[in-house]
Amino acid sequence: MFVKVGYIGSKHSVYKTIELAKGISNIQLRTYTYELPSDVKDLHHKAVRETDVICFSGVVPYYYRDRTIKTDKPIIITPFHEYMVTASLLTCLLHYAVEVEEISIDLPNKNVLKQIQNDIQFSVQNNFVYDYMWIYDQDTKRELSVDEIVAFHESLYQKKKTRMALTSIHYVYDKLIQKNIPSIYMVDNDRNMKQVLLDAKKTVNHSRLRGGLLSVVYVSIKDGKAIHDSVIQSVTSTIKSMMKMVTMDIKDSGTLIFYTTRGTIEERLLSDQDNKWLKSLEEQLKQPFSVGIGYGRHVFEAEENAALALQSAQKCKTSNGYITTEQKQMIGPFIGETTEEEIRTSGDWMLELTKKTKTQMQTIIRFINFMRLNDYQPFTVNELAQYANVTVRTMERFVKRLYEANIIFLYGQEQIHQGRPRNVYALSEKIENKFRNEQEEMQKESL
Repeated sequence: MFVKVGYIGSKHSVYKTIELAKGISNIQLRTYTYELPSDVKDLHHKAVRETDVICFSGVVPYYYRDRTIKTDKPIIITPFHEYMVTASLLTCLLHYAVEVEEISIDLPNKNVLKQIQNDIQFSVQNNFVYDYMWIYDQDTKRELSVDEIVAFHESLYQKKKTRMALTSIHYVYDKLIQKNIPSIYMVDNDRNMKQVLLDAKKTVNHSRLRGGLLSVVYVSIKDGKAIHDSVIQSVTSTIKSMMKMVTMDIKDSGTLIFYTTRGTIEERLLSDQDNKWLKSLEEQLKQPFSVGIGYGRHVFEAEENAALALQSAQKCKTSNGYITTEQKQMIGPFIGETTEEEIRTSGDWMLELTKKTKTQMQTIIRFINFMRLNDYQPFTVNELAQYANVTVRTMERFVKRLYEANIIFLYGQEQIHQGRPRNVYALSEKIENKFRNEQEEMQKESL
């Protein structure tokens, strides 16, 4: 079944997205191009009527959406990331012979620039940077003035303080070019842009699954061998013959993914007590394979659980499978003496964290994943809210609990272009060491 993907963006991003969509199966791309950011509101209305999922080319067009629209239609926002800043600065240096000190920059997350500056030891003057990180706050009532950003770059250029403007907003780029001010729009990687379309397709396919907890099935060939087309066909045919309501994707060269529901798994796949389908499929493939099944209330949870189950299945010498439930119970193997065991997801200190913060284990685990992803660097509430895909107010309550439990401490304050400074938090040294030790142990166990 085709997924109708709506893409709202400037002419620059729409043109590239059309080309990238040609390489993705089972999607119908419908593009909505805006000349002015204010056009987005009407385009948003049209996209809601005509598509299954709506992609925004960035946080700026998303900001200009029609906030009065009430719909369950999923939304995907192209993320802003370090590659865009790094590649763009490199373009200025190599192709325009402009020094970093001669560049004015606007971007929605100044912390990205700070991190790059720390990594490669260079500096951009603060008064040459226009930051609008507040735009990530879902409840914000502030107005984004693109004309103000244009004026920011123009003023620095006219005063001969800069020679080049680097902007994250296509409209700003167009205006600066009209004024004959040397400018470039931040470079993005085709892979990142294509991933937005893939995520849109995946999100819709997940939402089409009806009833019960989500279930993710991972299938991989033993010894990490790549899955060839003939293997994909055999596995897919077998799985779909047993479970009609299923969607398929490929995680990497060695793993197939199937999305369905727990009810379908239990009614169809697990009802075969002798696991004849496992033995039959092994005969077709002429090689052993592993199956990991994960249950979850959300897709990311089911995928994490399926990965855990697959790791256990891969330790079996012959074709076999395991299940990880949403309560972190490991059930398996399918063939042999089946047992149910609680997974040791953490030590007693982790359980103590949930008690101190009065939160669920999954919330703590998500926070740990955020810290690991950011290499345990200091963070703001807005950054954590963006990662967890929740409102800033919701995250403020969680961060307050972390602070009161002495898990984090106030590291400093971040002065934004406008508005009040934001608090910057960091992990306590004791907790950071716990997190790092836990990560090392997990890596050792996976070897």
